[in-house]
Amino acid sequence: MMKRLMIVLGLILACATLIPAEEGQDPAKTPITQGAFCVKIVKIMKARLPEGVSEQDALSFLETLGLKPRQGWSIAKPLTEQVMGDVMVIVGAKLTTIDPEVPVSITRAEVTLHRNANLFRKYYLHTHTEDDNTENQIVDEGALTGVPLTPCQTP
Repeated sequence: MMKRLMIVLGLILACATLIPAEEGQDPAKTPITQGAFCVKIVKIMKARLPEGVSEQDALSFLETLGLKPRQGWSIAKPLTEQVMGDVMVIVGAKLTTIDPEVPVSITRAEVTLHRNANLFRKYYLHTHTEDDNTENQIVDEGALTGVPLTPCQTP
């Protein structure tokens, strides 16, 4: 009897987690703004910026790296497939879109960023400063330091 009660309670809890608390709160359907997307990009790059970076700060940071869509960023507007595609092309990823004006959900944006995290980190590493030095500010705790690369010399 107790076993059946636990199974029924488990099913009720499982169903309750699938139903969003309020209309529009489901991250798989809720569109993400371009400003929130910028913050997620900065976090995925592991850039050394202050905790709780604002959307405007993240946007400005990405623009200094040259990472902006063709039409530019607009913090409050929803992220569309076209804007996300523009950004993905800059870092070297391919993103196929059916309708460029469709808003991107929070879940889709996060999945796309996590799948391409290495491309964003490499892009961040290879952006150059005004004096043409490579930026290297990625925080990768626990990583071993690499051996400096030198060109091969033939005898």
